[in-house]
Amino acid sequence: MRIAAACKSGTVLVGSFDDAFPRLVLGDLAKDQLLALSGAEPYFPQILRHLRALQRAAESWTEGAGFRPDVTSSPESNATLTHGQYGPQRDFPTPEPFPQERWSDHTKFTGGPGGRLYYKFLAVEAVASDGSSERVARVAVGYVGPHLQTVKYH
Repeated sequence: MRIAAACKSGTVLVGSFDDAFPRLVLGDLAKDQLLALSGAEPYFPQILRHLRALQRAAESWTEGAGFRPDVTSSPESNATLTHGQYGPQRDFPTPEPFPQERWSDHTKFTGGPGGRLYYKFLAVEAVASDGSSERVARVAVGYVGPHLQTVKYH
């Protein structure tokens, strides 16, 4: 939490990302989007809040449970995902080993034009502190920016 709170710009955030958010991984586009932020943007604190929410959800996830961050989030509508123009706007670079499918789940920034943070959840095998194997949550972040066009918002 202290590391995340010390992130005053996108450059600092990306530089300390692995320590601040060990269960999250940035896709190339999201990394570039964060690096472009000065930290003075009105929505910068919301980005940090949403990243912390994804980290908390990943840490508290248990096998068989759904993945739900404690910020406003939803999947994209099927109509938007399959739309010829709007669907491809959600084809962000995806880090391994996450599925290379179109991004759908996103959190929603409040106020202003309403930015979005697109993410993917994946349960992966990890080695526990006692040396045994356990399944843990990992979350990829693919996009952090303005609201993308949808069939209802264009």
